[in-house]
Formats: sequence, C-alpha cells, structure tokens
Amino acid sequence: MIKCAFQQISTKDLFGWDDENSDNNNSYRGSIPDGKFSSNTLIEYCCRTDGHATNAIILPTDSLFVLFKSNSHQCQHVQGMRVREEFLSWDTEDWSFR
Repeated sequence: MIKCAFQQISTKDLFGWDDENSDNNNSYRGSIPDGKFSSNTLIEYCCRTDGHATNAIILPTDSLFVLFKSNSHQCQHVQGMRVREEFLSWDTEDWSFR
C-alpha cells in the first residue's frame, strides 16, 4: 500500500502538470501545500509504502487533510477519522502534458 499526502515541509517527491495556457482560471484559497503555483503546477508530497490500508495510521486530526491512494482500490484508514473517497481533476494543457 502506497500512501501519499500533500505536505508543507521540504521533500524530493513531486507531482506536477502542465496547466492550461489560455483561459487559465487558476485560483486557491486557504492553506495550500508546498510547491509552485504558476503557469504550471508542482506540488510537494510525501509517501509511505508500508502497512495495509485497513490498518489505521495515526495523524493529527484537528483539521481536514487529503491522502492519495496509489496501486490500491482502498482508502487508507486514519485513527479518529472517517474515510471518504473524493475525485479531483485538473484542467491541463490540451495539446501537451509534461
């Protein structure tokens, strides 16, 4: 099981995409993870590959957060939290993806 989370500390794990150049309506509000948010987006995150998704991990639960699942159909359980699957999409450049 691979678990990935947005983070707000330095890391070498990166996730990015080529944003739409024309009609780009990028915006954000609230707290955002470390990364670069310009004409192309680059988000920093951290991952773990140990354990099983149904074995709850302990994370701070005083505010909401997002975990990404990878190579699994299961969402990671977190002690004291409810699991809810969400869908995120990004409008990338139509003719190129880097």
